[in-house]
This record gives sequence, C-alpha cells and structure tokens, in this order.
Amino acid sequence: HMLTTFGSSPFQRLMFPDFFVTSMIAGSLTYYNNFVVIDASSQLWIDGSGFAAATTAIALMTGFRLNASNARYAEGRKLIGAVHSTSRDLATNTMMWIKLREDKKRMINLIKA
Repeated sequence: HMLTTFGSSPFQRLMFPDFFVTSMIAGSLTYYNNFVVIDASSQLWIDGSGFAAATTAIALMTGFRLNASNARYAEGRKLIGAVHSTSRDLATNTMMWIKLREDKKRMINLIKA
C-alpha cells in the first residue's frame, strides 16, 4: 500500500516544491552546523514553530488532495458499476426477446462495444 501512496499523483505533486524545500533547508542547516562551523556560538538554527506550521499545512493539503482523489475514484467506480449492470440487463433482455440468432449475435456484439 505504501508503493501506491508514493506513486499517487497528489503525493508526487507535493514532493516538489513542498517536501523538497523543507528537506533542503533542514539538510543545509544540518550540514552547515555539523561540518562547516567549528565553534557552537556561530551555529545557525531555525525556530521549530516554522517547520511545525509548514508540516501541518502540508499534512492538511495532502489530506484534502487525497480525499478529493478518493472521491473521484469512488464516483468513477459507481458509474462503471452502473454501466456494467445496465449492459448485463440489456444482454439478458436481448437473449430473452430477440428470436433470430443473427440478430442476437449482432446485438450482443453491439453491447460489447
């Protein structure tokens, strides 16, 4: 299930710029503080409330986008089910009411199309 989540269109739309920018800022600060700076007084830091707000916003956007895509999927599935049921009913009525074999075969081929 995780592979379908990472491959979904809403998740990939959030990868860049939202996740990418947040990861680049955090990674750059970590690299600078651990490998570039010698003394602790010149280290850079960012208040955590900014990242908390950003991740909350990203989580809300993800939730709304995934909810919308799931609603579209459910609506499409409902419509495909209605088409399937109607075509099965039409095929049953065709087999029951049309007498000539050639006409039955032609009608069933039209229903399949």
